[in-house]
Amino acid sequence: MLVLAGPGSGKTAVITQRIRYLVEERHITPSDILTITFTKAAALEMKQRACQICQSAERAVFGTFHSIFFQIIRSSSKFQKYSIMTEQQKLQILRPLLKEKKLDSVQMASFCEQFLTDLSFYKNTGRERESSVSIDKKEKELQQKGELYKSEAEAEQMQLYELRKAYEKSCRQRWLLDFDDILLECHRLLTEDAGLCDRWQRRFRYILIDEFQDTNDVQYQIIKLLSANYKNLFVVGDDDQAIYSFRGADPSYMHRFLEDFPQSRQVNLNINYRCGDRILTLAARSIVHNKNRFEKEIEAGNTGENRVIAACFQNRTEELSFLTEEILTHRNAKQTAILVRTNRMAELVAEACFSRQIPYCMREKKQDFYAQKCIREVLAVLRFVAEGRKRSDFMAFMNRPMRYISRELLQQETVDLQALLQSCREDALLYQAVQKLQKDLAMVERLDPFGAISYIRKVMLYDSCLSPGETGEKERQALDELLERCREFHSHKAFLSHIETYRKELEQEDGRKQFEADPGNAEQNLVQIMTYHGSKGLEFDTVFLPFLNSGDVPHGRNLSVMELEEERRLFYVAVTRAKKSLYLSCEGRVQGENRQSVFWTELKDYLESLEPSSISSSNST
Repeated sequence: MLVLAGPGSGKTAVITQRIRYLVEERHITPSDILTITFTKAAALEMKQRACQICQSAERAVFGTFHSIFFQIIRSSSKFQKYSIMTEQQKLQILRPLLKEKKLDSVQMASFCEQFLTDLSFYKNTGRERESSVSIDKKEKELQQKGELYKSEAEAEQMQLYELRKAYEKSCRQRWLLDFDDILLECHRLLTEDAGLCDRWQRRFRYILIDEFQDTNDVQYQIIKLLSANYKNLFVVGDDDQAIYSFRGADPSYMHRFLEDFPQSRQVNLNINYRCGDRILTLAARSIVHNKNRFEKEIEAGNTGENRVIAACFQNRTEELSFLTEEILTHRNAKQTAILVRTNRMAELVAEACFSRQIPYCMREKKQDFYAQKCIREVLAVLRFVAEGRKRSDFMAFMNRPMRYISRELLQQETVDLQALLQSCREDALLYQAVQKLQKDLAMVERLDPFGAISYIRKVMLYDSCLSPGETGEKERQALDELLERCREFHSHKAFLSHIETYRKELEQEDGRKQFEADPGNAEQNLVQIMTYHGSKGLEFDTVFLPFLNSGDVPHGRNLSVMELEEERRLFYVAVTRAKKSLYLSCEGRVQGENRQSVFWTELKDYLESLEPSSISSSNST
C-alpha cells in the first residue's frame, strides 16, 4: 500500500495505528513487524507512540535504513570486524591525503565538506554531482582561454578518482564503513549470497516505511529484496516534500512503487490538521506549478484564525529590521521560527537577532562568515585606517592587487605611509603605486563602511584579485553580503566592534542546539533559526520566510526543470511549517532590477487579494 500523506496529515498516527491493527486485530507476532524511518529520533518517537496505543509494540522492530542494513551486513562473517565511522574519523583520514594542496584552514574545511558530499552522492546514485568537478564546464572554461583543455580536465578528474581510491583504502585498513557503504555492501550481500538473502526475507513478514519520498535507488532495491517473500509492504510519504536529491533521493520511486507492485493500493490523506486555510491555500497555489507529482486536493483541518503577511523592501537591511521588529513586538518565541534557504542566510539572520538582543538558537552549525579570506582582506583595510595603522593589517592587503610592496620596507609595528612613500622614491612605478594607495586609504577613512567597502572593491580594484570560475563567484557573493551586513553602521569602529563581539559570541555558543540538547532550555523562549531542510517535520505558530529573492529562493541560477521543482518543494515544506502566522518578505526592485523570486511572482495574485490589514510593507505587493 502507498499512502500519500501531505504535511500535517497525521502520517505517524497512520503508521502506529497500522502496527496496532496488525498486532491486536490480525494477531501478527510483533517481532515480525519492521518499521523503517530515516532518523534515529524518528524511530524512537515512532516506537514510543506505538507503545502508547499497543503495549505489545515494544517487541516490534524499529530502526533507520542504516541501522537495519548494518545488522544485515554484520550477520555476515565478512563484516563482523567493521564499525561505523564518525564524521571526525572521516576528516582524520581525509586531511593527511590533502597535504600537497596546501590549503588554509577555511579552504580545507570547505574542500573536505564538498568532497564528502560529492562522494556520498556518487555512492548513492553511481553518478557525479553536477556541482562537483564538472568536466564539461572545465573544458569550456579552458577552451575559452585557448589552452589544451581536455587533458587538464581529464587530469583533474583523475586526481579526484585517485583521492577517492586512497580515501576508501584508508577506511578499509581501519575496518571502517560510512553510512553509504552500509547500503552498498548490504545490497551486494543480498544479491550475491542467496542463503543470507533468504534468511532475511523470512525474518520480517510486514515492512512499514516512513518518509518514503526520500528513498534513494540503493534503499529501494534492498527493500524490494527484503519484501519479496511476503509482499507486505506499507509505505507512507509525500512526493511534494521530496527535498533530498543532493543525497541521491528520488521521489519517482513513489510512482515506481505502483508499477513494481501492481496489486498495491493507493490511499490519500487529504486533511492538513496543522496549517490554517490561508496558509494552506498559498502552499497549494505554489506546489501546483510542479508537473512531476501526484495530483491531490488538501483541505484545512485547522479552522482557527491564521494570516499571511507579505512585504517588499528596498534592501536587506530594511527587511531584517522589519523582521526583528515584528518578533520583538509580537513574539511568542517558543513557537516562532525564521526559515531560510542556506546556512549563510541563517547566519545573517542570527547576526541581526544578536544585534537586537533577541534570544535565538540555530539547528545548523554556525560558520564564521568573517573568517573567509576575501572578507579578512577587505576588513583589514578598514581596521588599518580605523585602528592604528598596524603592520599586520597593512600586509594583508598591500599587494591585493599586486603593487610590489616588499615586506622589508615595513620594519615597525605600525606603518607610516609618508615614510613608506619616501623609502621607495627611487622606484618610479612603486612610488606611483604607494602614492595612489595613500590617497585611496585616505578616502576609505572618510567614507562610511558601505561606501568604503564599495570603494575598495571597485576603485582600489580588489575584485580583480578574486579567484577564477565558481570559487571567485562565491567570493563575490560573500563580498556582496558583507556590504549588506555593514549597511546600518555609520563608522568603521562601530562595524568592527560589532564583528568582534559577534565572533566572540560564536566562539562561546558554537553550533547552538540548545533546544534539542538541553530540555531545560525549552523555557527560554528562543526564536529558532534554521534552513528549509532543517525545518522538515517541525511546526510553529509563527514562521518568517525572508529573502524570497531571485537567486536566493530558488537557490541558484539557470536551474533545470527538475532542480526548480525541487526548490519549489523546499519552499512548500517551509510554508507548511506555519500554523497561525506566515510572513513572506523580499527585496522589490533594486537599481531597476526586479529581485522578487519566481515563487513570489507565482503567488502575486493571491498575495494582492489579501485584505490590506494583512499586508505590511514599505513597498507593498
